[in-house]
Amino acid sequence: MCGTQRRITQDEDGTVVDVVAWDSEADARAGAAGIMTELAGSPVHAMIDQTTVDFRILPVIHRLD
Repeated sequence: MCGTQRRITQDEDGTVVDVVAWDSEADARAGAAGIMTELAGSPVHAMIDQTTVDFRILPVIHRLD
C-alpha cells in the first residue's frame, strides 16, 4: 500500500479528517516526518492553524481486500 490509501473528509462543523493508510507503523512515522519537514513551508501548510491539528498514528484493526 505504501501510503496510497488516502481519504479526506469534512464533518458538518468544518472539521477536516485526513486518513492515510500505510503498510507499517515505521512507514507511517517516516511519512509523517516528511510532511512536517519537507512541506512545512508550503502555502497549503501555511493556511492550516497548527494549533487545531490532532495528529495520530493508529493501528489498523480491520482490512478488506
